[in-house]
Amino acid sequence: MSLVVRGIVFVFLIWIGIVLVGAVLSILFKIAFILFLAALAYTLWHSTLEHARMRREERRKKWNIMRR
Repeated sequence: MSLVVRGIVFVFLIWIGIVLVGAVLSILFKIAFILFLAALAYTLWHSTLEHARMRREERRKKWNIMRR
């Protein structure tokens, strides 16, 4: 193989490697973003449930005081 062909193959292989690394990183970032959204949704849902439970307990205490 001539030096020019080796150079072209070398550049092509480097380009393929960069494209593959970019694709893998893109997939990893998408997975990380989906996990971040899931964690955020879980946190918001959990805090909403906790807030509702606290309001229920406050109402229950108020009714117990009013009943006495």
